[in-house]
Amino acid sequence: MAEPATKRLKSSLFVCRAHPSSAVSSRAKHNLPTAVEEALCGVSSLLWDGAYRLQALASVFEKDDAPLPHVAAFFHQEMVKQQAEIESLLHYLTERGGRYCGKDIKRPGCEMIQAVLPALELLQLQLKEEIGALVELSQLAREHGDPVTVRGSREGPPTGTAGRSAQTFG
Repeated sequence: MAEPATKRLKSSLFVCRAHPSSAVSSRAKHNLPTAVEEALCGVSSLLWDGAYRLQALASVFEKDDAPLPHVAAFFHQEMVKQQAEIESLLHYLTERGGRYCGKDIKRPGCEMIQAVLPALELLQLQLKEEIGALVELSQLAREHGDPVTVRGSREGPPTGTAGRSAQTFG
């Protein structure tokens, strides 16, 4: 009789549901627990969704009917920063022997936003969700004894949005 699967704790962490099991994987893993790999994949998808939402907000403020070029440039710059963070996270994942299974990106649902204040409120909610997911990911890695992630999180708190993934993930 096979060993029972490990019990998953309930959390709000985004875990990749389509992630291939580690039993099927032939890639060498460098002390990367399966739960941490699945969480890294899920958080990466969450961050990609956020980058797509930022791009959509930038395009809302570039429209001809009410152009706000500085606001559009702000959202575009935030999207570029977010993409750099995602790429460093994915580099960390592949460096550790993990896999990223991309998913279909859905419409961000921000077409109805026409003013700056609702757009900034949406950005604030998005950032809170992403930071919460990154904190939970760090705690999950600590619980599973992932030495690299735990070592990276001891270096200190991130300084700004662009440094949060670099310090947390290696």
